[in-house]
Amino acid sequence: MILARQAAVGVIFRRGPSQWVQLIRWRTDRDTFESGQWFRGKVEAGHSDLSPSGDKLVYFAISYKARSLDRGYTGTWTAVSRPPYFTALALWPLGDTWFGGGLFDDEARLRLNHPEGKLACHRDHPVKGLQVTADPMYFWDRTPLSERMARDGWILRSQVKTIVNGRKIAGMHPQQWEKPDSKGRRSLFLHDCNDGQIRRRPFHYSVGYDKTGSEDLAFEASWADWDQNGQLAYASGGKLFRVTFAPRGRSATTREIADFNAARPDPQPAPEWATRW
Repeated sequence: MILARQAAVGVIFRRGPSQWVQLIRWRTDRDTFESGQWFRGKVEAGHSDLSPSGDKLVYFAISYKARSLDRGYTGTWTAVSRPPYFTALALWPLGDTWFGGGLFDDEARLRLNHPEGKLACHRDHPVKGLQVTADPMYFWDRTPLSERMARDGWILRSQVKTIVNGRKIAGMHPQQWEKPDSKGRRSLFLHDCNDGQIRRRPFHYSVGYDKTGSEDLAFEASWADWDQNGQLAYASGGKLFRVTFAPRGRSATTREIADFNAARPDPQPAPEWATRW
């Protein structure tokens, strides 16, 4: 999931079956969902971002198809689209997975995680109305995901040098993040971040009550965050949940608000409005 900074909207990258991903638009104030476009390939949500209004999405895609390669798209690219559709308004061919994606500084400025020499748009997808600059992020130092989390209120509490199968991974990697809620009452903690990223296991989360330091809740999820209204939501097992915290020390309650498991690929073209700036 990615939540917009200045509007009650978010996007969901729904994965599965293998090699398919669907984009879904989520109205967080009403918990309504708009099913969007399917894409056959891989989309790196950690390299993606929403503009503050939620009107535009920048994402990093991987799709090795001979037909696409012949048309100059390369095997990987970064694109800007109108969610919940992947159809590219602007597209920057890349060709590798060392970089890719980007971050919106505001509605008119986009930083691409591309080297300086990879800022040329595809001839069929020119950029319009955006000031685009290169900001290459080396994964052992920082990533679009870590930059986006820090921008959106997450605080890095600890780092570790990760060891996988006896081999050290270059650089220091996040191990624990903390994000206070909007009222400063509780904090959401993301633990064992590397284990979830490298081994594709669920992340470990907990919620602490700031006044007493007690733990209110602990759970595993693929994503969790406070929404724009300060309410906690999380995704697990292809479902989306909301958590309500009761006063006076009573247990928190969790309710399911969406189940995306039944969806099956149905590739359709984007509507006309999503193909123009």
